[in-house]
Amino acid sequence: MLAEAANLLMIDGRAKDRGQWVAFARDMRNAAEAEMKAIAAANLDDLVTANGQLTDACMACHEPYRDGNRGMLSPKN
Repeated sequence: MLAEAANLLMIDGRAKDRGQWVAFARDMRNAAEAEMKAIAAANLDDLVTANGQLTDACMACHEPYRDGNRGMLSPKN
């Protein structure tokens, strides 16, 4: 579901821009695919690594697009 959600974020009309936004969505998709492979292989170490990659992808996108470069924990004022 995460990999497909990332694909949907890259569709024209949904993507905020064709640069950084799409790069972050690709990172999200790649991390989700790595998680699926780790689960299929029952490899906990690879799953933990892929989960970290997913967290990094989410944080990288949230910082400029959701948080306006203020940081997630900053006041929204």
